Order: sequence, then C-alpha cells, then structure tokens
Amino acid sequence: DGQVLTSTGSGSPPVFEDAGGGVTNAKFTAAVASGQANVTGDGTAYDIKGSIFTEIKDYGTNHVDGTFTAPEDGFYLFTGGIYVGGSSAQDEVYIYLVTENDTVRCWDGDTAAIQNTSGFTYLGFSQLHWLDSGDEAFMRYRVGGTSKVFDLHGDGAQSYTHWSGALLA
Repeated sequence: DGQVLTSTGSGSPPVFEDAGGGVTNAKFTAAVASGQANVTGDGTAYDIKGSIFTEIKDYGTNHVDGTFTAPEDGFYLFTGGIYVGGSSAQDEVYIYLVTENDTVRCWDGDTAAIQNTSGFTYLGFSQLHWLDSGDEAFMRYRVGGTSKVFDLHGDGAQSYTHWSGALLA
C-alpha cells in the first residue's frame, strides 16, 4: 500500500498516487458568490448549489456549481459554513450534507443564542463521509417555524457561505 509522490514541475501541487493509481490529492474549496433572498423559513429545504457558487480552488476533483463529484472511492472530509439572516431567531434550523446514498444532518438547533445584533448567524459544520467514485455531494439548508424570509449570504470568498472537501484516504 505504498504511495508515490508525483509532480509535473509546473507549479501545480504534487499528487500522491496509491498503488492502484488513484488520485489521493482530491480537494476543493468554493463559496457562494452573491446572496440569495428569502430561500427558506417555512420548512422548505434549499439546496445550496447552482450558478451561485464561485470555485476558489479545485485539485483533482470535479466541483461544479456547488456540487462535488468524488473522483474515487474513499473517506472525504467536508467542512463549511452558512451565513444566514432573517427576521428573527428560529429553533428549527438545519444544515445537511446530501450525497447519492444519504442525507446527513450536520447542524440543527436554535439560533437565538448565537445570532448577532443585526440578526445574522454563522453556522459551521464538519462531516466525514464515505463516497464511491462518481457520487455527488452538496449542502442543504432548511429553516422552519416562520414564513419564507431567511436569506443565504455570499460574497465569493470564504467570509460568508462556503464549503470545502478533501479526500482523506
């Protein structure tokens, strides 16, 4: 089970290849480019994907418009954060990692204690998940208990809504 470090010498990051030739340097980071208004609040799930994303870095993967496609079987670590705003704090706030085979709740709770004075909340998460080659993954956000008044904030950088992923092994 040895690994070989390869590089093209072109300034690209080196890639570790396992004995089977698979790429084990798969990683990405992406951010929502601009805010989305009134996406949830009434219990509606909002899939955070599509042309609202800006890709910051992508090595050995296929990350397009907020959807990550696993280049090979393995454990992937996903981290991210959602910067949200709405009319009031809610006790039904959820963040999910959605994959081909599973929907994993990564965060849930009441935002009253963590909401800033302007009514905004940053919700972070980390999730280790097995993906088969070709499986897709993306984030989902849902707020219940009110009307559809909750926004998703983005600025194209990692200061607002963003997510990252990396193949661990």
